[in-house]
Amino acid sequence: FSAQIASFTLIMMQYNILCTVKRFEAYETVGALFRDTTGNTLELSASDRIWELILDTILEIAEMISADVSELLSAVIDANPKFHKLYQMYKLVA
Repeated sequence: FSAQIASFTLIMMQYNILCTVKRFEAYETVGALFRDTTGNTLELSASDRIWELILDTILEIAEMISADVSELLSAVIDANPKFHKLYQMYKLVA
């Protein structure tokens, strides 16, 4: 029984030494892992995407009819209660 305990103890010591060596030789920072993970998850929310599409559409229309973008945007938002409500919610989030 003493031989089994000694053998197990030596194996565990060897395992700990090898794990420590591997940890120092193949060092990976948490920052790199965090950067890789967050790079793929930073996407616009649904409301941000909708507002981006609305603003791009109004910008294109303003360019087509040679109108002022800010005047056209305020006219569209003020004239339509749904856009106005959506715009107010967007301003609270942003």
